[in-house]
Amino acid sequence: MFSRHILQRYMPGDRALQVIKDDGFYFRRIDGYPEDPTEGDREFYGQQEQHIFDTLNQRFPVVSRITEKEAQQLSCNEMHREKQSLYIQSWYWDDRMSQSMWDNYGKFTTSPDCVLFIVDYLKLRAFLHRVLPVGYRASPIQYVQDKRVQWDAVNTKHQKFEPEHEFRISINVGELIFFNDKILPELTWPPRHIEVHGKENLGQNYHNNGVACEDDFKFVDEFGFILKAPLLELLEAIFLPSSASTEFGESLDELLTSKGYVIRCCRVKLDAADLS
Repeated sequence: MFSRHILQRYMPGDRALQVIKDDGFYFRRIDGYPEDPTEGDREFYGQQEQHIFDTLNQRFPVVSRITEKEAQQLSCNEMHREKQSLYIQSWYWDDRMSQSMWDNYGKFTTSPDCVLFIVDYLKLRAFLHRVLPVGYRASPIQYVQDKRVQWDAVNTKHQKFEPEHEFRISINVGELIFFNDKILPELTWPPRHIEVHGKENLGQNYHNNGVACEDDFKFVDEFGFILKAPLLELLEAIFLPSSASTEFGESLDELLTSKGYVIRCCRVKLDAADLS
């Protein structure tokens, strides 16, 4: 049904309306998902950390050395600090619609007034590269047996989540604010403990010298923000279940018209043969 360039995002009707009103996509902090509290976790004290601990401790007199338990706690704290700078958004990546995604993420079983947004990843990637010169990543999730021991903790999930076919976009705001510390000041970022020596321009190897514009971000709360996006260019289609109410379909089309969109909602039967 869809090409491999297509990404899908299912959501309840009220959230879909909010996306259009916000003119952008919501990114949630990676530790703000109660259904998966291990999201973004890694093995905070593995062989690499043990090697660093042993190496550093040898450089200090015995009275100044820390215990392994203290080192483990420091490593654990660092992992959680990393998670507090990382925000993600998830899409469904497959060549067919998913009844499970309609039900679980669109909340179709609660109300047929739900929505599927379709975007072309190539256009989305071009947009992300333009507005986020550093600090973002976009790739499919790898499903593994034990995600905590994986080197890449951000783009791996437990195998039980494999039906989600997740394509994840992550933004590390901690990296973005290195070149522009005015981004999302409401989140009260900690000071950057990096002293730059010499006259080398660290941003010279990045698009726009590594600077993202603070006006592209809209604070929502401590767990998320809106990344403003040209939805008029990015949205390929908007689908509603055939059983969605006439009132909801009309309200969504009216909102699209008020925003200058040519695109209109299309209705689909969720019992069609091309649903997975």
